[in-house]
Amino acid sequence: MIHTSVLVCDDHTIYREGVKIILGREPDLKVVGEARDGNEAVHLAGVLKPDVMLLDFSLPGVRALDTTRHVTGKGGNTRVLILGMYDDEEIALQCREAGASGYVLKDTPVLHLLFAVRHLGNCGEYLTSASLRSAKHSAAKHKSSKEADLAWQVLSSRQREILLFLAEGFTYKEIGARLHLSVKTVDTHKYNLMRKLNIQSRAGLIRFAIRQRLIEA
Repeated sequence: MIHTSVLVCDDHTIYREGVKIILGREPDLKVVGEARDGNEAVHLAGVLKPDVMLLDFSLPGVRALDTTRHVTGKGGNTRVLILGMYDDEEIALQCREAGASGYVLKDTPVLHLLFAVRHLGNCGEYLTSASLRSAKHSAAKHKSSKEADLAWQVLSSRQREILLFLAEGFTYKEIGARLHLSVKTVDTHKYNLMRKLNIQSRAGLIRFAIRQRLIEA
């Protein structure tokens, strides 16, 4: 039987161990290594040369997109399957542009994950975002991009700073310390920028920041 070798890269031990157990039950899949950050992922991919690398979208160290570029840009045969939290077409597109062959959600059903790994092992691609599979994607993406650009222009310089810190995961207290503002003032700026952008959650702010290429996931 031909095995598909897999390198599992995730900084959360419980999730990483769970994925290893799931893959280990399959006779045609073989976990050959594991990494806890981007630097280790790049190193082990070069040493182990797995068929498929499962890569956490928010892996610490070398960021996921840079890790993907390093791994796929060396001329090897390793195909990268990125696991993320958001079913967002912009994120999936960035992953594909960086060289990833697949993007799935971290809460995807086990059977879907196994199918994706096997599909990449057979040199296929697997993208979960429904928008990427839609014939109307290009037009919708263009309209969304123009609206996002216009929204970005109406933000004040302070609001842009707050947005960037929030998207990077800083707390109100940490943002206040860096900008010499009170927690209440930071919260007020956050409320006003979310109102201007018509965004209701921090996850929405992160997606907006990624679309504007303010941060890399």
